[in-house]
Amino acid sequence: LQPKLEYQYKYHGIVALGIPSYKTQFYDAH
Repeated sequence: LQPKLEYQYKYHGIVALGIPSYKTQFYDAH
């Protein structure tokens, strides 16, 4: 992940690729 997207991913959790998404848990599990 790019630094900005990684920041969002780590600190917001529900943000995937900079887009609010409920599928983040799916990506998190893979």
